[in-house]
Amino acid sequence: MNVSYTEIYLIAPYLTTNYFEGSAGADLAMQVDRQLGDVVTLGAETERRIDQPQTLASQVERQVLGEAPLASQVSRALEGADKSLDAQVDRQVATAFGLGMEASSGTLKQGSCAHEGYATRYYLTAPYLTDFVCAALGMQVERRAIERFEVGAQVDRRILDRPASWQMEVERQITKPHDTRMQVQRLTGKILPMQVRKVLYNTYNIRILADFPSRGSTGSNWELKNGTQAAGDFSPNNLNTDIVEQVFRSQETTNIQLVCNTQVDSGVYVDTLAILNHNLSASGSVQVDASVGASFSNPLTFVITPNATPNMFWVAPSLPLQAYKYWRFTFNDNRNRDGFLQVGTIVFGSAFIFQGENCVDTIIRTPKHFADKVQTEGFTSVSNDRALRYSLGLEFRSLDYNRENYALLQQIFGTCRTSLKALWIPTPRTPERFAVFGKLAALPSEQHNSQGDDADYVSFSLEVDESL
Repeated sequence: MNVSYTEIYLIAPYLTTNYFEGSAGADLAMQVDRQLGDVVTLGAETERRIDQPQTLASQVERQVLGEAPLASQVSRALEGADKSLDAQVDRQVATAFGLGMEASSGTLKQGSCAHEGYATRYYLTAPYLTDFVCAALGMQVERRAIERFEVGAQVDRRILDRPASWQMEVERQITKPHDTRMQVQRLTGKILPMQVRKVLYNTYNIRILADFPSRGSTGSNWELKNGTQAAGDFSPNNLNTDIVEQVFRSQETTNIQLVCNTQVDSGVYVDTLAILNHNLSASGSVQVDASVGASFSNPLTFVITPNATPNMFWVAPSLPLQAYKYWRFTFNDNRNRDGFLQVGTIVFGSAFIFQGENCVDTIIRTPKHFADKVQTEGFTSVSNDRALRYSLGLEFRSLDYNRENYALLQQIFGTCRTSLKALWIPTPRTPERFAVFGKLAALPSEQHNSQGDDADYVSFSLEVDESL
């Protein structure tokens, strides 16, 4: 009896045969069962053996011949052997029999699965060795406008290419008025006065105060709020003069209040302040209050103390960001030996400040003694001592002609010339050491090292004399 079989893909050892090709094998197995109708004892002994296994080729063709549900025809043959065995088997289902079947219907529509075979589907995109069904879910969409609403639209149309002329005539008429929603934004332009000042602030380069907003617009902007003015020409408005010997004087030495109205509604920015030719002792003090209103609510407050010179200075540690219209000075000196308070000049405002460049380290300070002298018949004279004043010598080397430092000095030279005083402070951190409130003795001669349009370096020396 011959048996043929086909090795299944998942049963055969992995990678032992060609991929997707069938393999067949044949065994010669045989079993014999012999019976006799009557029991007869025969002495017989049979021994059958297959000395050598032989592979027989086998081909099977199965077809459905008739309308019977199960029909099969098998042709089996042994080829390439010494003996050909032909066999034909006709299998038919003599009687019809039913097969149990269950079907279900639903909203899913099943169909063929094109390109869904094991070797055609993308690798690892579906579960391995599981059944699946190709189905589609039917869908029907109905769209209806339930409510109408307006949508704002804006159209910007432009002619990108050259304009074309079209002969066209349009007649438009409004047959029925209707309301249209509209929003209009109107912009108006007007001129607003504005002033901008840009400053790179520092407290170690030379600064010059040449403009004095402390003197207001009229020159009569000081008022004695507390205390009594001394008899004589000692008005508070004497604080605005360039002559520091023309002083304000009070009868008391404590709680003397002087208020300055700068007469600028927007206020003034102050980074430099000087109180010149005063008679306060070392135990005295001056409290300064600045406010936007005359009531001095929430003022800016700082205190200045006297030094060994008759001049007091204050330099703002940082650039002021608030402007004030009213400034109040409160003097206290209960140990004053003169028995009265006296101040020559008060100036404050925004100074011109050098950036980067500076005057040279060598500063010349010269004292000048002024006295009335009368010659006698002998070899001497009688003098009446009046004042001791100072002059200041400054040198500038290689100032860049195109930078702001040279430009601001030119502005001071053009404004003050040799007739108006300015406050010169070479060392703002120790202002009392070299500061003078004086005039230029002469306009300086400039030495230019001109190396091109953008390379011009200027050097010159100047003298400021407070006795002029």
